[in-house]
Amino acid sequence: MRTILTVTLCLIVGFAPVTVSAANYNEIGRGETWHLDKIFDNQLVQILGKSNGRIKVGYLDGGVDWVHPSELLTRYESNVDDVEETVVGLGLATILLICGFSPDSCKDAAR
Repeated sequence: MRTILTVTLCLIVGFAPVTVSAANYNEIGRGETWHLDKIFDNQLVQILGKSNGRIKVGYLDGGVDWVHPSELLTRYESNVDDVEETVVGLGLATILLICGFSPDSCKDAAR
């Protein structure tokens, strides 16, 4: 059981969400669509404007917000981010299940 926990922890660390390169402020244009980085739920937004290093975005539900360029992802980056977050979530769930069914295994692994 200790081996399973060790392997699971290694997978979580290996697939932990990595920081993707921030969108270049000067290359973001009005009317473009980007994905706003949110944990487990990246949202499609439209660029409405720019000012003082911040980006004004419009949500599909009509909401408007100002965000930092580092919060914007391309479609590809958004897909990679979603997969990584899912793997990490599943890994944590696996550890919780193992510890729930066999608490002694988690105590041994924590030493």
